[in-house]
Amino acid sequence: KAVKSNFCAISFFDSNNLSLAVFINNNCELIREISYENFAAAEQSVLDSLKYSYGRSETKQLNKLYFLGDIEGKQDLIKRLKEQIEVTDETPDLQTHLRRIPYHDLLGKLNLAKSHALLLPLKNTIKRALALVLLAGTVTAVVRAMESQKTANEIKELRGSINHEELQRARELLSKIELLSHDL
Repeated sequence: KAVKSNFCAISFFDSNNLSLAVFINNNCELIREISYENFAAAEQSVLDSLKYSYGRSETKQLNKLYFLGDIEGKQDLIKRLKEQIEVTDETPDLQTHLRRIPYHDLLGKLNLAKSHALLLPLKNTIKRALALVLLAGTVTAVVRAMESQKTANEIKELRGSINHEELQRARELLSKIELLSHDL
């Protein structure tokens, strides 16, 4: 039978960033990258993240807490976190702990999208709506292009249908109309 446990791994990967992963009953409940300006902010962000993961789970306590990466100079922060985060078991390191859990049990349940399953239908709906808007825009562009071409053809026909003699005669008639309108 697989070892069921609740644990948190905090990895300090550079001076102002850490990653946090919370596993409840070997299910990954939370993975988060936290940027911080000082250790107090880092401590508060870690505690807030744990409260969030506890709120999503029936279990409200961790069995184990691991600190990885560059922990030099962060011993005070680690000590404060250990004091505030009650753990029930002390395992020497994460590798020893993970060796006790069958990988198929840990990785087979690693479902990061589980809590966001509603996002997929919403994402698909948005994609369909965008496709419809794109289709409507394309149809409108094609119709406008056809109208423009039709107008251009009509202008071309009009230019070709008027010859020079008819134009001269139209000008003469226009000037006669203007003279008659002034005489009245």
